[in-house]
Amino acid sequence: MAGTNTFEPVLDKPHFPTEETKTLQYWKDIDAFQESLRQSKGKPPYVFYDGPPFATGLPHYGHILAGTIKDVVTRYAHQRGFHVERRFGWDCHGLPVEYEIDKKLGIKGRPDVMKMGIDKYNEECRSIVQRYTGEWKRVIERFGRWIDFDNDYKTMDLSFMESCWWVFKELFNKGLVYRAFRVMPYSTACGTPLSNFEVSQNYKEVSDPSIIVRFKVIDQAETYLLAWTTTPWTLPSNVALCVNPELTYLKLKNKADGVVWIIGKDRLAWVCSSVKKDAKKDFDIIEEMKGKEMVGMAYEPLFDYFKGKALPKAWHVVSDGYVTTEAGTCVVHQAPAFGEDDNRVCLAAGIILKDGTGMICPIDDSGCYTDEVPDFKGQHVKAADKDIKEMLKKKGQLVYNGNEVHNYPHCWRSDTPLIYKAVPSWFIKVEDARAKLIASNNETYWVPAFVKEKRFHNWLTEARDWCVSRNRYWGTPIPLWVSSDFEEVVCIGSVAELEEHAGRKITDIHRHLIDDIQIPSKMGKGMLKRIDEVFDCWFESGSMPYASKHYPFEGKDDFEKTFPAQFIAEGLDQTRGWFYTLMVLSTHLFGKAPFQNLIVNGLVLASDGKKMSKRLQNYPDPQEIVESHGADAVRMYMCNSAVVRAEPLKFKEDGVRDVVKDVFLPWFNAYRFLVQESYRYEGAAGVMFKPDSKRVLASDNVMDQWINASCNDLIKFVREEMEAYRLYTVVPRLLSFLDNLTNWYIRLNRDRMRGNDGPEQAYTALCTLYSVLLNATVCLSPVTPFITEHIYQNLSRALPEGDPLKAKSVHFVMIPEPNLEAIKPDIVRAVERMQSVVELGRTCRERRKVGLKTPLRSMTIMNKSKEFMQDVQTLQKYIEEELNVMEVLFQSLAGEVSLAATLNFKALGKKLGKDMKKIQDAVKDLTQKQLEEFESSGKIEICGYSIEGEELALSRQVKDDGGRYSNINSCYEPMGSTHHDRPVWVSRDVQPLYIFHTGKSRWVISKRVDDGVKCFAFIQDNGNDPLKAAGSWCCMDADGQWRADPNIHLTPVPASSDTFVQLRMSLDAEMEKLGLIKPEYLKQLWKRLDFNGNGIVSLAEIDKMVVEMVGGGSWPDWLNNKPALMRAYKKTILVDGDGDDWVQKREFNSLLLNIFWFNKLWQIFAVMDEGHDRRIDAAEFARGMSSLGLRLSAQQAKVEFDKIDENHGGQVLFVEFCAYVRSRVHPDANRAVDADILSGEKCNQVLRKAHGHKATVRNVVTRKSVGLFDELEAKIKAIIADHSKLLDLWRQIDFNGNNVVSLAEIDKLVVESYPLLNHKPALMRAYKAAIRSVAGDHDDWVEKHEFKNLLANLFYFNKLFWIFENADQDKDRRLTYEEFKWCLNVGGAKMSETEVQRDFKKVDKNGGGIILFDEFCVYFTNKMCPECMQAFTA
Repeated sequence: MAGTNTFEPVLDKPHFPTEETKTLQYWKDIDAFQESLRQSKGKPPYVFYDGPPFATGLPHYGHILAGTIKDVVTRYAHQRGFHVERRFGWDCHGLPVEYEIDKKLGIKGRPDVMKMGIDKYNEECRSIVQRYTGEWKRVIERFGRWIDFDNDYKTMDLSFMESCWWVFKELFNKGLVYRAFRVMPYSTACGTPLSNFEVSQNYKEVSDPSIIVRFKVIDQAETYLLAWTTTPWTLPSNVALCVNPELTYLKLKNKADGVVWIIGKDRLAWVCSSVKKDAKKDFDIIEEMKGKEMVGMAYEPLFDYFKGKALPKAWHVVSDGYVTTEAGTCVVHQAPAFGEDDNRVCLAAGIILKDGTGMICPIDDSGCYTDEVPDFKGQHVKAADKDIKEMLKKKGQLVYNGNEVHNYPHCWRSDTPLIYKAVPSWFIKVEDARAKLIASNNETYWVPAFVKEKRFHNWLTEARDWCVSRNRYWGTPIPLWVSSDFEEVVCIGSVAELEEHAGRKITDIHRHLIDDIQIPSKMGKGMLKRIDEVFDCWFESGSMPYASKHYPFEGKDDFEKTFPAQFIAEGLDQTRGWFYTLMVLSTHLFGKAPFQNLIVNGLVLASDGKKMSKRLQNYPDPQEIVESHGADAVRMYMCNSAVVRAEPLKFKEDGVRDVVKDVFLPWFNAYRFLVQESYRYEGAAGVMFKPDSKRVLASDNVMDQWINASCNDLIKFVREEMEAYRLYTVVPRLLSFLDNLTNWYIRLNRDRMRGNDGPEQAYTALCTLYSVLLNATVCLSPVTPFITEHIYQNLSRALPEGDPLKAKSVHFVMIPEPNLEAIKPDIVRAVERMQSVVELGRTCRERRKVGLKTPLRSMTIMNKSKEFMQDVQTLQKYIEEELNVMEVLFQSLAGEVSLAATLNFKALGKKLGKDMKKIQDAVKDLTQKQLEEFESSGKIEICGYSIEGEELALSRQVKDDGGRYSNINSCYEPMGSTHHDRPVWVSRDVQPLYIFHTGKSRWVISKRVDDGVKCFAFIQDNGNDPLKAAGSWCCMDADGQWRADPNIHLTPVPASSDTFVQLRMSLDAEMEKLGLIKPEYLKQLWKRLDFNGNGIVSLAEIDKMVVEMVGGGSWPDWLNNKPALMRAYKKTILVDGDGDDWVQKREFNSLLLNIFWFNKLWQIFAVMDEGHDRRIDAAEFARGMSSLGLRLSAQQAKVEFDKIDENHGGQVLFVEFCAYVRSRVHPDANRAVDADILSGEKCNQVLRKAHGHKATVRNVVTRKSVGLFDELEAKIKAIIADHSKLLDLWRQIDFNGNNVVSLAEIDKLVVESYPLLNHKPALMRAYKAAIRSVAGDHDDWVEKHEFKNLLANLFYFNKLFWIFENADQDKDRRLTYEEFKWCLNVGGAKMSETEVQRDFKKVDKNGGGIILFDEFCVYFTNKMCPECMQAFTA
């Protein structure tokens, strides 16, 4: 067909992930990305900066989201005529890499690195930098992102590092770089300080010590200053206590021991509560004083480690306003090496000096105590808290010991608690440039704006000087060479400059390759050496715009022409990261922002709102998602969520699946419909379909004009919003257009496209559909690059060479210009109003529970707007068709419309009681405003009672010219509707005329409608027409005249069940055709099965009969559906308590009906189950019912679906679906078939007939019988042990070679080959035990690898059941001690009486004196065949 048609055939059921892989291959074949760059070369540049991720881990949803946003914008920019260079980058330096090496090599701190050597350490880091680059490339390309990996940049490249040096020297020359000894956030795990914005990235709630300690005041007997702290580990470094000079402090004397405490007056209650004392009963206040009066008060240090080593002013009281009354005792202990405020206060008081003199810091780089503190030497400070508290307690200095839960900063890389530590660091000045930074920020455009105006602006107003040095090894070395006293500093800004000093060629500037270089001092200070520190990796990423281009060493002019970038995008967490460092460096270097436009995305969280965690496995693997649903679905799901406007997204796989079902499938079906109808047109017209754009513009069909106007308006909207970077408005608008196209335009014009209105109209409609589909595909291509490419490749076949929309790829096509003349607001408005009326009409039907298949006499539309009424009247025929109404009336609302309220006395009786009359009177006095508020909110308070929902009914009244009110039986669209600008009422004559089925070729019972007849109808309301007698069936001639049909005799059906009438008639007719309700036919089938006349047959025999009937053509092949067949057996056969699955004659009829129903419903269910996950959701349910001819409105479908989905899980299983349909279509078919229990003598009769014994059941099992089992056991063991025999047996069953067989087929094998094992109860137990472990879906299918275990189970279950049954003399299905002993004897166990008694007690755990079959099985298998236990317990 493809050779004679314009389009290639289209798949009926596309698997989008598979099609995406084909598209990827196509892109590779044509070198699509590079070809797009070649095509755009010479066009205006669109500059985009891509921030470098670390390659030490795998990409996650956050990377995929940011990458998708970048890809959408850059693809769009290319399709708008720009040249968009897209280079990927890698962040290769810093803590993430070093941390991985430290874990790998077991490195604990700096000594380990020095011992190993920095050169070897750095080379280890280099070796893992690109460990996952291949995986990154694969994932990013699979998600459709076009970016250049071959021309990427790496922060460890010499060119990149050299540009970083240039940036730093520029700042150094401007006087923006300085060294200071400051208290910094410090990672003990990584051994380096962090910047303040790094600290903000990882706060965690932790429980820390909360203690009060006492400091002995010198020269005051038994007087102590009380200080509170949450960091006991800092107490050995204490050098001062700080008070607030303006606060009031108390001296409290303990009445019990005379000890005096000094604390803040405002914290007295808290201190007393903590130490469990009463302020009035236990203390005397002996003095009040201001904090400033306490300054200079001397006290004894808690520890003696640093006596004589500190400056003279140490261990005195100082004052500062930072001490507050919010926590603690209003006395704060000072450790200037570990607190920023402590450092500042002690420096001002002269307790320490600027160069660090007097500062006590007994902590090494790894956060462990040095030998200066011998009692805790080698302990990590956090771990030492416990021992420090214990020592203080022994000294009597611990007043209170508790805990406090608070948020505490953790290292963003090692996830360990940070400490604050005074370290010498290099800083870039930022605080002095705050105003410039804010001015630069004001030049930029952010989406969403609040991140720029609030979060980022506030951060800039409080910006701190930036610590850019890290005491690490693998990074860009800070290019400073200094004298030993730091008085002389030389900054190197290029490799060439360093080569002049080194006198050698330099090809790598990592520290282990340049640290040996020394520079002669110009001030006579000897040789200058490079400082140890390397750059913070954020400095490198902030330098990315320049370093990735090797600016200013290469392409200087080109860079300066295109700086700043037009676009960047990253997550909200980069507000204080990359966005900030970019802004700081760019403002310092060039006095402006580095970018013009920025999209900030939110964070992607797990479905429960928690952070995605590999450890918790609380999110689906991205690779599995893309393999199941496709990359396009993930892209659209994300772009259509709040995450593109900086709000969090709770990622749910159901959301991705919904995109496929609700967007891609309807879109693809619209495309497939176009192709199919083009075939129809080509066949009828005899020419190939060639779209004509002029015909589209010239069409006078209002729906053509509407969809074309909507398409051009869409193009205009997309261009405007994409220019404004508002993805969150673009994608919803695209989806809205697709909904209009698939659910309105195509549906309303389907018959027209099929030629019902003539070939010219068909051609025009197809041209219109082609035009809008093609344009929508191009517009959507940046968001969903795969499906658009797939559709475009076929659609473009219709375009002539040279057409601007024809190219090798949709991504080479420019976004079309909107045809402003085609945008017709009047037509768009009219159709929107028509849609609102239709939707309102459907709502009205749903509320009155009248299905759409029931035609109505009339519908009245009321509105005050003359324009509204004219718009709707022009589209009246569509309203009639969509709402199945014979006549649409229009009534202008000249009078006043008001609300009236009526109480639901039945619902409110108990609630209101004797107040009912009072409430009734109050309701009459409710104002229109109050009633409108109730209509909106659903609740109102009247006389103290909350009235909600259906407790108060509202109706509308219209006031005529005479002042009289009359009720409107209607649905109402309130003011502010999105569909139109005025209220509208739809009033209906809801009395149904008849239940009907239209069409020329419908089966009604067994009578086919003649070609000259339009439809059959069951007349329910005869009105005044004597021909239409209530309860009779008629048919309508082609000329529209009704006539009675005496050949059809049916029972009248109530109107409420009209939806399912035709399905029931169809299924009843099908059963009658098969003979399943004909008594004589059923008797013949029974005789055929029950050949020995014993009144009982096995399911295997029935299964065999079904197979033969299907194979012989008597029954349709869908009746031989194994899963449904097995379900039919399970549902029907409740013969006795142990489920022996024997069928008696009186059960046979019901069983056949069940087999029919289950198979038929399974067939229907399988069609509905579009996702092939053995469950259906509401959308699949609605579409499935529609495909059966049971058309339900959206509301009806939801109501019916909710009836089935009792647990509100959003999905329905097959069993639930069965019960629902049968209850609606054929209620009496749902009754389970019961049967008497086969027990006692009846069991004996069955067994005698089967085995030829005249004795009782007990006599069946003898030593000889057990011997037969022994022979069989040997035979089965031989089969299991011999793989070839096992394979032969398997092939005997699996005759079609599909590697799966049903239990019924295995049952048949047992009946034919191993009659000794054909004991149904044990057989079924064996099935259940074997299958339950190997088939998680309980589908009762046995696969090849399960077969071996199943055979073992069959044998041992049957053997044990035979022994058990024959021991159970009184048939109570449990064994007494004597019966248990008999079992052991028959089973061949040689045991003494004592041993039997002992074992019986072990099995009889509850001491009831009886043993059940399951208990017997476990015991006997362990005793006689331990190796079989594994198979048994399966």
